Amino acid sequence: MSCPLRKSVPCCSSISEKQLPGMASSTRRVFPTQERPGVPFAYSVGIPTTVPGATELIILGLYPNTGAQIINSVVARLKQGETFADGQQVKGLVKGLALAFRTVTRQHYDDYVGAAQTYHQSRNEWLLLQIVWPDTKDRFPWQDGFEERFKDKQPLLFQEEPPGRLVAPPE
Repeated sequence: MSCPLRKSVPCCSSISEKQLPGMASSTRRVFPTQERPGVPFAYSVGIPTTVPGATELIILGLYPNTGAQIINSVVARLKQGETFADGQQVKGLVKGLALAFRTVTRQHYDDYVGAAQTYHQSRNEWLLLQIVWPDTKDRFPWQDGFEERFKDKQPLLFQEEPPGRLVAPPE
């Protein structure tokens, strides 16, 4: 799979679950199988317990280890007091690129975040942010000119809003 972030984010070890250093949360890595086709993805389990007020996270369409490393970077910044919200774009998590955060609609929880549902003892009474990555020209899937080859690699699990709603990162 071709990934615009591959050169910017080195992959971590190829295990299916990795405990975050010094944290009570973890990341789950999900690989497509014949029984469950689709895109690879990674998601967090337990972030709100570790960082009160924070949400769980999911990133789709990247190598799961790369996605897990990005989630770990977000968690490190959450521990430093930074916050992330729906519509926000953030630079510095991946060298040279902005990532966007969008609130996942609850109808998608059953299909993607089973371990988090078990952890929270609830199907969807907690929040989940999707980390959205840009194409090689730094355009997001909702922007004109987003590279066609990446459209099916990153399912969008949020209610799409008018493009002007998103907050650009500070320069």
